[in-house]
Amino acid sequence: MNIDQRLTTLENKIQQLELDNMLLTNLIAKAPPEWVIDSLDRARNSNLIPYPFVGINAQGSLDFYRIIDLLAKKEII
Repeated sequence: MNIDQRLTTLENKIQQLELDNMLLTNLIAKAPPEWVIDSLDRARNSNLIPYPFVGINAQGSLDFYRIIDLLAKKEII
């Protein structure tokens, strides 16, 4: 395999990885789970929102949602 073929192969792999990354990001970055909606409303009313930066176009990570839910259940917010 010569250099041009290797370069083309690598470019194709990069494009495939970028597409895979975009698809996974879109899958993960959906609306918040139902179990945390009430807790998020309480957090908004307590001025704890906007969401922290999570590195993608999402409202929050599952860890963030778990923390917000725990704070609401413990009546901290």
